[in-house]
Amino acid sequence: MLIAFSITLMVLAIFIFWSNPKERINQWCAAALVFFFLGVVKEAIMFEIIPSIQTRLAVNGLEESFRSAHNIFTWANYTLAMPTMTISGCYFGYINLDKKFKFLRYAIYIPGAILIFFFSPMHFFEYQLTSTSFWVVYTAYNFIFVVLLTLTVIKGILEDRKYLNKSSFLKKKKNRKLQETLLLLPPLYVWFVSVFPFRLFYRLGFARFDELIQFWEINILVIILSTIGAILLSIKGEGFLGIRILPTRYSYTYKMPNDEFMNNFSHRIKSETSYLYVLAEKTKDAIENHRNINDVYANIEVFSDKIQTLYNLSRKVNRYSSTIILKKDFYNLYGLIVEASRSDIEMHITIPKEIVLKCDRDFMIEVFKELVTNSAQAAQASNQSEDEKILIVIGRYSKSKYIIEFRDNGIGIVPNIFELIFDPGVTTKNKEFNSGMGLANCKKIVNLHGGKIHAENNADGSGVTVTIELPSKLVGVTKNSLYKGQKNRGARRLFDA
Repeated sequence: MLIAFSITLMVLAIFIFWSNPKERINQWCAAALVFFFLGVVKEAIMFEIIPSIQTRLAVNGLEESFRSAHNIFTWANYTLAMPTMTISGCYFGYINLDKKFKFLRYAIYIPGAILIFFFSPMHFFEYQLTSTSFWVVYTAYNFIFVVLLTLTVIKGILEDRKYLNKSSFLKKKKNRKLQETLLLLPPLYVWFVSVFPFRLFYRLGFARFDELIQFWEINILVIILSTIGAILLSIKGEGFLGIRILPTRYSYTYKMPNDEFMNNFSHRIKSETSYLYVLAEKTKDAIENHRNINDVYANIEVFSDKIQTLYNLSRKVNRYSSTIILKKDFYNLYGLIVEASRSDIEMHITIPKEIVLKCDRDFMIEVFKELVTNSAQAAQASNQSEDEKILIVIGRYSKSKYIIEFRDNGIGIVPNIFELIFDPGVTTKNKEFNSGMGLANCKKIVNLHGGKIHAENNADGSGVTVTIELPSKLVGVTKNSLYKGQKNRGARRLFDA
């Protein structure tokens, strides 16, 4: 039982860390689960593994050999697990411990360090058996962190609810933080109650030993259910702590090579676009010659079907092709952004018209189009008038980087979505708005140019700023003012110079 419990805990810790290794919530939550794991594994070693070895090999004294490790593991479990989980809860509740409250990451361990002077880590086994004051102090100590953790988690849930209610696009989406809380907090509560209050009651004579053991065994059932729930939420739900598992079915006996698939895809695209071109000419001719309007409507229906086919094909190709080949040259940056602009949002571009960027023109325009489109749709969702829909594009140097900011005044984004929006398959929009190449491909293209892309809500609470960071070596100045995104012949000489 204990061995199975320890294995399940470690599986859950690995799953949470693997879900998003760069995310602070996952890092600290996994670390806390390791401390919980130490508490279970020392019990498994002491009461299952060592007795089994001594019985089979007829040796004695192994308990005393393991006593020091038992004490240290117990100390780490009782003293470090809940503070570490509380730090994870702070990130979960949007309390940024990397900047403003950085000192809390260290201060939160100070009470545990002070307790060392009263309860030595090398005597925890004795304290467990004989000291009532030990159980009183550690029950109060861990109860404080349980309360703090609960408050930070509630803060995160309420914060998400505010953004979900604010956005018409997100109202139908479930509160992921609430789902994650229902999976993560019950095991912690059961652990706390079974270890501290129950054992304190036992020391005070209010509980029997057999009741203590039975309640403790509920832990493994709750942990197993939480692990299963986390996996199901990753596959079927909105995701779990930064991971969504997207199963893909394919024929085991025959798997199409990438080159063959891409040739097939290219042929389909040519066929569909050729048909659309002919259909467009026929529709144009029908309108000009005032033919039956029903023919025009019929052609529009075909247009709609073909566009849906092309859209479905574009989704499929991403599963088979992970390679993008860039053809880079020098282009006017102002012109690229103008070419990506839309008529349904007012744009203010504060980038000097002499700035040139070494990039793949087509791919970079698609990145800019995606960002402009997202801003226009966010402004539309905020129910602003046409005059109020504004997108500001800023370009500036910052040390060895050139920063391009797309700052809108739309509805904003749920805070915990920021870690996901650049992942494949993630969208905050309804299906009818889910067009373009997607932010996942934006990230891929920017990364291939040696840059980074990230997003955050504006400080004033209105809209989002998406920031692209490119190496400054890709950016230069030319005297030729080209505003249409054309290839800039004069820039190459300037760069080479």
